[in-house]
Amino acid sequence: MDTNRELEKIILINGASSSGKSTLARQLQQTLPIPFWHFSFDHLRDSNALPMTRIRSGEIDWSAMRPAVFDGSVESAKEAIDVLERLERTIK
Repeated sequence: MDTNRELEKIILINGASSSGKSTLARQLQQTLPIPFWHFSFDHLRDSNALPMTRIRSGEIDWSAMRPAVFDGSVESAKEAIDVLERLERTIK
């Protein structure tokens, strides 16, 4: 392990829908000296990583899943991972 490396950093941008989070992330990518990966919930939705058809049809209850995905706490993150793993198993 390279002990001289700087620790990785995570930039979290939170805000309401259409509040400019992606615009800010793109601007930061152009401004900050260190490159980073911009990943948003929109990427999950638009890439079909989430079963949006099943969520829209009501087969999967998004309102029950949403707090675990968006709360941001460690426990909620664990719950979100569990939910996504269950979804993955369901899709396969």
